[in-house]
Amino acid sequence: MFYIPPIGGIDENNHVRRASEVSQGIFMNPVTHTEDPLTLWSDNAWVLRKSHHEQGKAWNFADVKTIGTGQPKERTIDIEQNILSLNSPVIYIPFGMVLKLSKVLFNPDYPAQFYILRVTALFLSVALFATAIARMPEHKILLAAAGLLPIMFYNRSGMNIDGITIGCAALFIIQIHNLCRKNAIITLSDKLQLLLWGFLMAQCKGAYAPLLFLVTLIPKGNFVSRGDYWRTAILIIAPALLCGLGWSAFAKHEILTGTKYFTKEAIEVWPDGQLAWILQNPISYASVLFKTIFASDFIPYNFIGMIGYMDWNGFSLPTFPIVVLLLLFIAILASEPVKIPLYQSTRTRFLLLIVAGMTFGMMLTMIYVQWTGYQSPTVVGFQGRYFYPLLPLLIIFAKPIKDLVSARRATLLLWAFGAISSASLIYSTWQGNY
Repeated sequence: MFYIPPIGGIDENNHVRRASEVSQGIFMNPVTHTEDPLTLWSDNAWVLRKSHHEQGKAWNFADVKTIGTGQPKERTIDIEQNILSLNSPVIYIPFGMVLKLSKVLFNPDYPAQFYILRVTALFLSVALFATAIARMPEHKILLAAAGLLPIMFYNRSGMNIDGITIGCAALFIIQIHNLCRKNAIITLSDKLQLLLWGFLMAQCKGAYAPLLFLVTLIPKGNFVSRGDYWRTAILIIAPALLCGLGWSAFAKHEILTGTKYFTKEAIEVWPDGQLAWILQNPISYASVLFKTIFASDFIPYNFIGMIGYMDWNGFSLPTFPIVVLLLLFIAILASEPVKIPLYQSTRTRFLLLIVAGMTFGMMLTMIYVQWTGYQSPTVVGFQGRYFYPLLPLLIIFAKPIKDLVSARRATLLLWAFGAISSASLIYSTWQGNY
């Protein structure tokens, strides 16, 4: 966390601004942010960090002392509004509360405020994912290995909401796993957990909202009546869906209506026009999705991206540790004992894949609308890390090899996986920044 330079993480300047706004009770950002010194500090840190990276200069933490709160000379995008206001303010409330409390208690300077936000993100990410592993009915070691992937480490080390998104999605999916295996009437506590994690998951990223429909997989026999089944499903799905997608629609109207902006490659992005084109030309858009997935480097790029590559500040692992980590992951998969396989029904597994496919389609569409050039022939900007919230759903299809099953071996492989992952991440961070 301290090794990555300030604002060297994923979209940190925008996440810091969002947290600062929420700490002040501003849920929809103002047109400009010239009166928010923490935001200006983070923007200036971004400019300085970018300058060092482009010049091939090593980042010196003494440079942090030179960062001021004056108006920065350049912006991350060509619009004044914070694009991350498309994210619901609900998920930034913990950051806002911690930031507000820290100011009341000891009024830290701006670099300290930034690291307070990083520590908060780290704590929430680890707490949520560790709880998810503990609650996973099968494949605990495999899920733990997924949590030790290099990009997972990288996400946790910066100020962003990826760790919270992954944790909330994992807890929701795992609660579904547990209730599907429960041979008893589900309790009010069971329902409240589904309601909480499902709601938070939908507020993190609207693209994961289709996962809410996993509730319908819970056996009807686990409810006191058929009416109880449908009431529970509606109560869990409707508020989360309406609030998550509703905020995105509201924020898009406030921020992006009629707006055109440009990516760093000077490609025009026009969300309104893109969405209108999709609705008017669904067949053409289906062709865009087909070309993206099957006629480009999408599959190998994002498969490698899930393990150790991300086009962010030049961060990527060398090929050798990526291959080693992949082999270790397969070895853990083959070795970890599975007492009772999850979802043995072919029909249920097929429905799980449909929900995962719907979620994947939603992710692609949101990226196409908000970040891809107008009428681009393919979706641009998808990253392998976007699959992380789906991991607790996908790894249930893993099957160990009977002759290789050994809990002890799987645990030792997990230790090796974590050691290699963390060492390669430290090396890559040093290469990319120092």
